Amino acid sequence: GRSVGLTQKDITYRIYLDPGHGGDDSGADGLNSSEKRLNLIIGLYLKEALEQYENVKVGMTRKTDVYVGLHDRVKMAEEKDADLVISLHNDMWDNGLPYDNGSSVLVAKKGTYRDELRVQEERLARNILTELESIGLVNRGLVRRKSDRVPEYEDGSLGDYHAIIRDGIRCGIPSILVEHA
Repeated sequence: GRSVGLTQKDITYRIYLDPGHGGDDSGADGLNSSEKRLNLIIGLYLKEALEQYENVKVGMTRKTDVYVGLHDRVKMAEEKDADLVISLHNDMWDNGLPYDNGSSVLVAKKGTYRDELRVQEERLARNILTELESIGLVNRGLVRRKSDRVPEYEDGSLGDYHAIIRDGIRCGIPSILVEHA
């Protein structure tokens, strides 16, 4: 918890970046590259940029081309007492997806039992989308996906589809998934 009386300058924010895919899981392929490679490049540059702020510490689920298990990603962040998890992705074009063209951020569904986390996720997601839009990417907005096959949360509500978001809610860490382009 944060101590009362501290200013924002006194607080260190711990951000955990998750370059999606890796190892045998290449993600979307195309244009002579793989998603896992692009996600890692974005992650390494983002880590460097965020570390320019004196009150920000950045961890990563991977810094090389290795696969990290889906449930291990948030667990790693939780072990480091992270304040936020950002999973980094790029999608290939597919007419069936609601976020197949441009940038979108996946956040917890409405009605989750830790609604304060969803509110934090949405606020951050909108800021990220505004920044991506400012460099010319199409803003496809927020995406929420619930699952009818995923175990319910502790309060009995239906879980989120994506493990990174669902595990973040369970651990009490705002966790989002950014589809850059």
